[in-house]
Amino acid sequence: MLKVSVFPDKMFYIPCTVGDSTYHALAASVCSFATAINYPIEPHPEIRIESDFDVPLQFADIVEKYNRLQSYTEVHFVRTSEVSKYVDYIEESWPIVNLFSGGKDSMAKLLSILSQYEKRDIACMYVRGTTINAEFVDEYKVVRQICNNLGVQLLDPIVYHADYGDYSLKVRLRAIWRNMLLIVMARGYSSRISIGDNYDPTFCTDFSALEAYPGSFMNFSATKIVQDSLAQILRAEIEIGSSEIENTRFLMRHHPEILKAIRSCFNPIQPCDAERNWSNACRKCKTNHIYVKLAENVPLSEPELEFVRSKEWLGDPQERKRFL
Repeated sequence: MLKVSVFPDKMFYIPCTVGDSTYHALAASVCSFATAINYPIEPHPEIRIESDFDVPLQFADIVEKYNRLQSYTEVHFVRTSEVSKYVDYIEESWPIVNLFSGGKDSMAKLLSILSQYEKRDIACMYVRGTTINAEFVDEYKVVRQICNNLGVQLLDPIVYHADYGDYSLKVRLRAIWRNMLLIVMARGYSSRISIGDNYDPTFCTDFSALEAYPGSFMNFSATKIVQDSLAQILRAEIEIGSSEIENTRFLMRHHPEILKAIRSCFNPIQPCDAERNWSNACRKCKTNHIYVKLAENVPLSEPELEFVRSKEWLGDPQERKRFL
């Protein structure tokens, strides 16, 4: 386990399966960045992270890009170094690791991988921990059941991390760093990593496109720019999935029983029922409900249209633009 202390009262642990110092520094850097942006001391703080490790310059450059995309907080690492060699040789346990949340996108990606690889060559990684779905017990049960039914190995490491503060709960900052941490952890098992996310075409050109798009920092870790940088540092190949609407149609057409079984909900106690109780459903369940209707070419109701047009929408920005 790698122990990282970022602030005097913030400490967390991340499992490291390899002994490479660059890998450890990168994992610690991502966790430090995650903690820093989750706990701003003031409305627009500049946070300087003191650490016992040298942050790879390539990752410090990623964080500097984040700083330029928003005005909430700036994160700077005090100690950085040029990494002369990237990640040393890591003994790979699996030909491919699929980052698996149990939602429709990672499910569709897993089924696609199963058509290309032997089951014994595939592992799914579902990370548990204070900030990564630990409270969603039902979701974890579904993930285990799906992997068991499909005959695929489940890797379920636990990350002990400082929980969300009030600020980060309000603005939902997890998406900014989540994929970075998962990709780094998956690299400890394989150099080929698949992820259900799909790049928004808006973010596929260069950094100037990100700067021109308001709110792009909220999808920071899922952008091609960030994932390409991580792939270079980690000497990894990252495979992405299809769009959310394509994934929904694929599952409805070929695996309707799986689409009904998967659980992706912000409510950890009792799943929402967006179809019967729209007003009390969480944003995630509302978004998934709308994707099913769009896949079936069913017209949206006025409350559903209002939701798609609002900032509450969690689906592809391209879908939202269709209804503006």
